[in-house]
Amino acid sequence: MSGLKLNKADRDSSIWQHIKIHYEKRLNTLRAKNDNDMTEIETAHLRGRIAEIKALLGEDKEPIQFENQDPSMTREQAESR
Repeated sequence: MSGLKLNKADRDSSIWQHIKIHYEKRLNTLRAKNDNDMTEIETAHLRGRIAEIKALLGEDKEPIQFENQDPSMTREQAESR
């Protein structure tokens, strides 16, 4: 999710912890539902919802600094090297 950047205080806040717990539970529910028989369109829709939740939950991760990484690189650019 571009645009949403959480600092340490944000990640440690009680509201973020409540949001995170809620969406982790929701993610588990959607993943379990993904194991059921669905049409291709239903599966794609569900996977999109899962991807959005994973992106939101990933925003609270500390940035990874790779060895010899140009600070202006995005995480994806650094990981693809």
